Amino acid sequence: MIKDTIEKYVMKNGVSPDHKVKVDAQKFFAMKEAVLASLPDEAPGITPAKLRKCIVPILSQEHFPGSEKAG
Repeated sequence: MIKDTIEKYVMKNGVSPDHKVKVDAQKFFAMKEAVLASLPDEAPGITPAKLRKCIVPILSQEHFPGSEKAG
């Protein structure tokens, strides 16, 4: 049997701190990079719908081909 060699990252929920989920570390950090690059520098911020539209063109196609699983 072949072991899964994908590195995992433990993602915590800000609303429910005891809830933790293991996710693909490379995908997590690729998404984090795209989200941080899309956030405005000043208030009032951005809506989740607008954020999704902003990240699609800059999201890593290696980890999110076609951006199909980007949201």
